[in-house]
Amino acid sequence: MRHELGLKEGDELLLLLEEGHIELLTRDQLWAKIQERYKNVSRGVSLADKLIAERRAEAKREDAELRNSLTH
Repeated sequence: MRHELGLKEGDELLLLLEEGHIELLTRDQLWAKIQERYKNVSRGVSLADKLIAERRAEAKREDAELRNSLTH
């Protein structure tokens, strides 16, 4: 099985749990998967800043919903 997967004895595998599925990947495979997922992100775009902005917008919506539910 190792040969079919291109693995040598001692190769490390990483376990990735994603959307209810488990994958065993080498570091190179994981890196390729990450690069594929984010290949369309423009250079100079901070994913951290995007995430923070999304979280703030989500918190603002939740706040508004809570205030609305308390006044009705």
